[in-house]
Amino acid sequence: MEATQESTQPCTDPRRMGYNNSGLHEQDVSDIICILHPSSPAAHHAVAASASSAPQHILQRDELAFESSAALDIGLRLSSKVHDLNTGFCFGRNRTRCDLLLARDQNSKRISNQHFRIYLTEDGIIMLEDISTNGTIVDNCRLRKNQRENSRMLTNGSVIQVMNGDQTSDEVRFVVRIPSREGFSMQYTENLLRYFERIQKHRAGTTQVKPRQTSAQPVLQWTVSNTYGMHWTGGPKYNVTGQIGKGAFATVYKLATKQHGAVYAAKELDKRRFMKNGVLDQKVDNEMKIMKDLKHVSDRIFL
Repeated sequence: MEATQESTQPCTDPRRMGYNNSGLHEQDVSDIICILHPSSPAAHHAVAASASSAPQHILQRDELAFESSAALDIGLRLSSKVHDLNTGFCFGRNRTRCDLLLARDQNSKRISNQHFRIYLTEDGIIMLEDISTNGTIVDNCRLRKNQRENSRMLTNGSVIQVMNGDQTSDEVRFVVRIPSREGFSMQYTENLLRYFERIQKHRAGTTQVKPRQTSAQPVLQWTVSNTYGMHWTGGPKYNVTGQIGKGAFATVYKLATKQHGAVYAAKELDKRRFMKNGVLDQKVDNEMKIMKDLKHVSDRIFL
C-alpha cells in the first residue's frame, strides 16, 4: 500500500552517511572541543568575518558547501593552529591578535582587540575567561577581567553574550554545543593528550623551563564519561560533569567549579541502603567519619 502523505521525519541513519548521532563527521567528533552556534544577527556577521580570515575554525561540511555563511558554526578543534597555544582560542576584533572575530568592523569600540579566550584546563574542562574592557556574559553571569569573577566553565547549552552597541540586535550571542563522544571516547582522549603535549612543548620553548607534569591523563578518563544521575545538581557553585564509580551503597561523581573549572569528587550515599526498621544504621556514621578524615590534593568529598 502506498503512503498517502509525504514523510516528515528523516529515515536515513546519519551513520550511513559518515556522521555520528551528533550530525558530525567521525573525525570531527574526536577532534572538536565544542561548537559555537550563532544565535543573533551580529553573531552571524562575526562568523562570516571569521570564515573569511580563519576558515579552519569554521565547522564546514561538504554537504553544506552551497549554503550561505548564515548556516555556519564555529568549531574549536584540538588540531587547530592558534596564535598562542598558552592562551587557547582568542576572540576579539583585531585580526592580527585574535583567532576568531567578534565583529566585522575592526573599529568597533564595544569589543576589545582581545575580548575573551576559550581554553581547556588540565582536567579537560572548557573555560571562558574575559580579557576585555567591557566584559562578557556567560549564562547570565557578567565576567570582567579585573574582578574576581573573570572566568566561567562552559557546558552544553551555555550562552555567551557580548554587547557591540546600544541595541539588542547588536548583541553577539553564541550557544555552546559539546558533541557526544559516544563510541569515540578513546580517540578524543588520545587527541586531548596530544594537544596537552603540544602545549607543554610550546611552554618549554617560550620559557626555557622544563614543562611541569600534569594530572591530565588519569583525570581525562572521567571527562569522556556520559553517565550522570546524581540527585544534587551542583547548586550555584558546581557542575556535575560525570560519574567516576559506583558501589553497593554509594556513587562517586565528578564535579567542577563553575568559576574556575577546578575538579572535585562528590560521594552520594543511598540512605535507603542503610535503613533498618526506619532507623539509620551505624554504618552511615562510620562512612561519614571516614570521609571527613580523607585528605587529597585534587579531590574533595562533599557530604
